[in-house]
Amino acid sequence: MTRYLLQALPAQGAIQAKSKLNEVQTLAEIEVGASSAKPLSLAAKPNLIYRLVDPVTGAVVKGQKIYSKGRNLQVDLDGVTVVELTDFFSLKSETTEPTKQEISSSPSIESSSNLSETSSFDCNYTVIHSQTVKGSVNEARSMLWQPGQSAVDCVNFAGSAVSDAQEVGALSAVLGIGGSVGTVAAGVVTAVAVSTGGSGGASLAAATIKGGIYAGTVISTGNGDLTVEAFDSSGNSLGSTKVASDGTYSLTLNSSYRGAIVLKAYDANTVNSTDPKYLDEATKSAATLPTLMAVANVTDVSLTVNITSLTNFAALQAGASTVSSTAAPDATSIDEANTVVSNLYLSGVSVLTSSVIPTVNADGSVNTAANLYGAALSALSWFEKTQGLTSSQAAMELNASTSTDSSGSSVLVGTVKSHFVDAIYSAQTDGQITSSQASALLKSTTGLTNFPAVISGTTSGALTETNAVQSTTGTLTSTDVDGTNLFVANTSVAGSNSYGTFSI
Repeated sequence: MTRYLLQALPAQGAIQAKSKLNEVQTLAEIEVGASSAKPLSLAAKPNLIYRLVDPVTGAVVKGQKIYSKGRNLQVDLDGVTVVELTDFFSLKSETTEPTKQEISSSPSIESSSNLSETSSFDCNYTVIHSQTVKGSVNEARSMLWQPGQSAVDCVNFAGSAVSDAQEVGALSAVLGIGGSVGTVAAGVVTAVAVSTGGSGGASLAAATIKGGIYAGTVISTGNGDLTVEAFDSSGNSLGSTKVASDGTYSLTLNSSYRGAIVLKAYDANTVNSTDPKYLDEATKSAATLPTLMAVANVTDVSLTVNITSLTNFAALQAGASTVSSTAAPDATSIDEANTVVSNLYLSGVSVLTSSVIPTVNADGSVNTAANLYGAALSALSWFEKTQGLTSSQAAMELNASTSTDSSGSSVLVGTVKSHFVDAIYSAQTDGQITSSQASALLKSTTGLTNFPAVISGTTSGALTETNAVQSTTGTLTSTDVDGTNLFVANTSVAGSNSYGTFSI
């Protein structure tokens, strides 16, 4: 049997496809030669350009023949249909059983002299290459299909000053028909569409997940024992990989699984005395890296998932557990939890895919290039320090104190809210986060626009219980990081025993 790869690249308009040839994704592996094999059947959708390539050389497979069968497009190799794109053509329903009709093989571009007659096509589906069969305009089928507004507009085909040959030639140069662009060679058979799965002789390619591990800056992988492992919705392992010395990982799953996953970063060898370490931002010292989780939905062949203290929050919110089970929560819970944490701590930036730049370098110096993600991790570290909590205890307290305000936004409430404000303040006064980062964290986590004033002072005096007016002496000072050192004192306040009043 011969193996081929079905690949796709983005196509937001055909001309733009040229700049996106480096964004190729492998969608499926196709085996040709098995007598019982069925063609890969895909529902045609917009925004991807397909191609078949040799998995060894990466060269586009030659000898392909393209057929139309009703609304479907079929790709044949050596007389065998290997791919079928359903609902590919925008044509009216046929009253009889659709017949299979060849469109082109190893195409050379020959534009029709009468492309403006292709009015039977929906104008959103641009005919780029056409070979008209005599006697029937409906049999002028496009080899390339671009939904919506494309580089060649329907208006042009309806009668513009631009010639058919110019338009077809421009698109053929971009997409490699009859020429070559990047890895796209002569004889390419390319179709604009998208797939979500297959059947028979085809299987989805195993997904590869990449990212980094961050509680703070990773300074040791624990003698190489820091491991990332993936689990499916039933708790079955999808494979594991060691984390590189810089804290990054790349994990190719051991199957073509698509769906909800739990990623767990942990010390795979707890027997030895060498634990994975990270630099704690608040203490400026090495700390043992706790087990961290992230939850995600695998829908494509590649995925970026950072595993951080914040993704651990989301995993716990979604229902994942490092203790009772490694089974992944359902897809909806995963999406909702990741969205809540992204909005609460990162002002809406993705908690999974966004880059993480910690506030403290491995040597303990402040990293002036730190981003908001790093600032949030710093504030979390200070929260743990000032409250005397472990990372798991902090996660439980913060998740339990997350509520929804009147506008529908997630915010921290209660005493935990005040303590997290203090943590942000500590991180800023230590020089780890900027004032703008502090403001962003305050706004997203508490709804506050600036730090509350801190009022302190001393009191002195003696009190004898008589019917005389009570008095007290002392000083009050107001310190406000925002620069507004003002306070208003209440007057005529009754004592705790409800009699007598005093004024400040």
